[in-house]
Formats: sequence, structure tokens, C-alpha cells
Amino acid sequence: MIRATLDTGVFVSALNFGGIPNEILNRCQVDAFTLCLSQSIIDELHRVLRDTFEWSDEDLSEALDPILFLAEIVEPARTVTASRDPKTNTASPVLSKRRRPSL
Repeated sequence: MIRATLDTGVFVSALNFGGIPNEILNRCQVDAFTLCLSQSIIDELHRVLRDTFEWSDEDLSEALDPILFLAEIVEPARTVTASRDPKTNTASPVLSKRRRPSL
């Protein structure tokens, strides 16, 4: 099976606006690929949805718990510096080991 990670922006778009990002997320839910997430992506997603979109803890849990249940949580092997903004650089979950998220 294909293993893939999604950028926080894809999750934010899927959960707030739908469209193609939501279709991608739905493909994970029907086992089209294995979603791999690092703790840094989970933390960033919580922060963005809570602080920027004013999601409550209840909304976060309701939307993200099913996604985290399906995801393979991985330990990043390296950090990707793809953005000039250090707040948006997240650890890449490439070549990593599975572990449980801390919420």
C-alpha cells in the first residue's frame, strides 16, 4: 500500500472548505493509501485550527480523532526546511518508526 503524508494546509482546507483536499482525505478513509503523520504535523494542525479558525477542543477532537485513528504515527527522521517561515517548517515523516500521538 502507498504511504503518504499530507501538509497541514491540506487538512485545513479539507476540514474547513472541502473540495479536492477533502477528496484526498476521503481516499485515506477508504484505504486508498496509508496516511503517515508526525507529532509535529498533528501539533501544527491543532494550533492552526484552534488559533486561526477558532475551533473548540470539542470540534478538534470530533474532526481529528477519526483521522488519527486511521493514521500511522511516525517519528521523523529529518527536518525539512521548505519555507522561509520557521513556524511552517515541520518534521518530515520519511523513513520513520510508528509511535502513538500525544494529544
